[in-house]
Amino acid sequence: VRLSHRNITSNAEAIAQVLEIGGTDRVLAHLPLHYSFGFSVISSHLSSGASVVPTSESLASAALWKLFREHHCTSLPGVPSHFDILKRLDIDRLKVPTLVRLMQAGGRMRPEMIKDFAAKMSARSGRLYVMYGQTEASPRITTLPAQEALSSLGSVGPALPGGRLEIRDERGGLLPSGTIGEVVYFGPNVMMGYATSRAELAHGYQLK
Repeated sequence: VRLSHRNITSNAEAIAQVLEIGGTDRVLAHLPLHYSFGFSVISSHLSSGASVVPTSESLASAALWKLFREHHCTSLPGVPSHFDILKRLDIDRLKVPTLVRLMQAGGRMRPEMIKDFAAKMSARSGRLYVMYGQTEASPRITTLPAQEALSSLGSVGPALPGGRLEIRDERGGLLPSGTIGEVVYFGPNVMMGYATSRAELAHGYQLK
């Protein structure tokens, strides 16, 4: 996937807007940098003047939570398997009072897990954000507003600011909202195109 500076910055700024990331936020960046979700966590926080606390420790490691507490981190990203670990650890017993934002992407999470974490975060005046994306979109496409996490279980939310979603049939025809079909996304974060060789990295935009 070939991404431009415009692709990455537009997506970082849109993510920061919907997640309400501010200059006082600190995210524990435990996801690999080469993973698109991990990279977008860093870019969206730095674009807002927030702080990044990197670590290679496992979410199940006591050292990771020691780091979280020492740096008063406010945000934690994760894929569904990370939330399985958090469920076993129980965030209410981890002594992390500064945690106010959980971000979930990287695959569909079970509705009962979303319900559980949304309720836990709400009880501590925090927020759970369920997101959907693809590397081809730099990588985030949608975010479900935290206040709708319980009322819209199973939804990935609306398109990010600056983006647009359409549902189309197998012939490319536009379908009405609520109809099953192919999801088509438009936005400034859509990739330049694919590359299968070093030479192809120099190609310009191949998508409209």
